Parts: sequence; C-alpha cells; structure tokens
Amino acid sequence: MKVVAADSASAILNEKFEPTLIVATSAVIVEPPYREPSQFLAKPIFVDVSNSYEAIIHEAGLCKQLLARVKADVVHLDMSLGAVSLEELSPIQFSSLKISSKARSNLVKILPKLRKVSGEISQKYHVDVLAIGKESISVRIAELTAGAHSIIYASEKALKGSEPLMLGVSFKMSTKNS
Repeated sequence: MKVVAADSASAILNEKFEPTLIVATSAVIVEPPYREPSQFLAKPIFVDVSNSYEAIIHEAGLCKQLLARVKADVVHLDMSLGAVSLEELSPIQFSSLKISSKARSNLVKILPKLRKVSGEISQKYHVDVLAIGKESISVRIAELTAGAHSIIYASEKALKGSEPLMLGVSFKMSTKNS
C-alpha cells in the first residue's frame, strides 16, 4: 500500500528554550517496507506555536500537491483521532473524542478548511484522508523529513537575520556530519 503522509517539525526556541515558531512541513510518499520516503515535498512555514493547529492545513495542502505527482492508496495526517476519515469528521464527534477542550476548539476552527482539502483529495484522487497521527509510521517519516528540512530553513533564516537562532528538533532526532 502506498501512503502519502504529512507532518510538521522543529521549532525556533526562545532564550528559555520554549518553542515559538514551527519551522517546516513535509508530505511524503512511503511504500513497503515503510522505512523512507520514495518522494517528498517540504516547505518552510514558520507558524506561531500558539496557532500550531494551522500547520495541519499546510500539511493537507502539501499532500494534495504530492498526489498531483504520484498515485497513492491513502493519506495519513498527524491528527490522533483514531484514523477517522476527515470527510466523515464533524464537530458533533469531537465530544466523544478524548481530547482537551483547547484541541476541540482548535479543531472546530480548522475543520471547514480541512474538510474542503480532504474532499478535493477524495474527489480528484479517490483516496481517503485519515486523521491517524503518530500511529502511522508514514507520519513519523514525514515528521523526520520535515525535521531535516527545518535545519536548512532555520539556517537560511539565521543567515538572513542578525541574531543566532536555536532550533529544537523532533524527539530522538539528531544530526550528524557525513
């Protein structure tokens, strides 16, 4: 099964090591044995952490762009909602989900845009868009891909600016020189 997945990663940190901006997002196509992307799209987003839920909209858009180039069987987004199809998701279902009231409020804000993109993907490419989260290995691969690209994007931003930047990367991610 070919999976298109998306996630965002890494954050610019302030002097207290608190995240302020999410740096990058990526969409990947992953095929068995699901160890690395066969293709990907990545872009800098620099979204304020207080509005981090908006990154999901960027992720869905990148999936749509990647599907224009490759064929897949399903789309996985980094939303841990039990692999529910985004087309079937409604605010009424949020009350039965084990999520915080803040997460519920943020989902209500972005749901119309997400359902629009999801509907376009389903209609044009005949694949389901699932809110599966980190249960998907493909989502983790997308996260690591976004994390790798965030190093490039943060470096470019630091070179253009006058102050150094601190970058926080994804859990268990590290860099090495080759």
